[in-house]
Amino acid sequence: MTDAMGMIGGIRLLKQTREQAMENHSAIKIEDVRYALDKLDDLCRSEYPGFTIEALLTNGEPISRLRMQRLAGIALKRPFADEGPPRYSETRAQHSWPWVRANLELEEKQGTPEYKLLNELRLPGPWQPPREDGGPSGPLATWDALIYDAESERGLFKILALYVVDKLNDREPKTLREYLDAKESRRFEAGLDLAQLVFEATVTTSVASIVGVPIVAVGVALIGIQFGFRVMTDPKERHADNDGTKERHADKGS
Repeated sequence: MTDAMGMIGGIRLLKQTREQAMENHSAIKIEDVRYALDKLDDLCRSEYPGFTIEALLTNGEPISRLRMQRLAGIALKRPFADEGPPRYSETRAQHSWPWVRANLELEEKQGTPEYKLLNELRLPGPWQPPREDGGPSGPLATWDALIYDAESERGLFKILALYVVDKLNDREPKTLREYLDAKESRRFEAGLDLAQLVFEATVTTSVASIVGVPIVAVGVALIGIQFGFRVMTDPKERHADNDGTKERHADKGS
């Protein structure tokens, strides 16, 4: 009984944290968007030399949407990961980003918005994988379960995307699909002011109020606006951050 009450108390505390985060991040400024785009672009150039964020959004190559998903996932996990040598990578990335489990225990890390968001992803909801026996997911996933799901199954971006869809649909007058299908949700073209377009998109503010991490919110918004709702939510579009089971097929430098 004591353990159950403690678990319930933990869930309530996480929900309160989420509500506070929504209030604190109810708006995103154009400066936040530009900074987030700069950071995403730096990460993109490091992971995929010769490519920029604008190129991934506009070159029309199918691999580009997978690269964008991976970059958004890295932006969230980066404070709790180490930059490592390349492993097998479907997107031909230059680095791996293995989790450092001990970082999740550091007090200074636990005060970050990235930690709070990852903690949210441990709560029960449609973003968690179904149990093998078909029953509902547990009240609170372990860190190891979340890490495994992100690394070996769906990828951290997909977990995050399903979380955003659920939370936005609960608290906004329109669903995420309706936001992305709206006429004002413009697709990006080379040469346009990307920051201004992202900032003016209604969906960006809504996503930012839920996510609370500008670089991650901008990454999610970019993917939704440019590639559409299906790419964010379709199970066939899920890709793990690192799938070590495929390493035996990898060429050096992949």
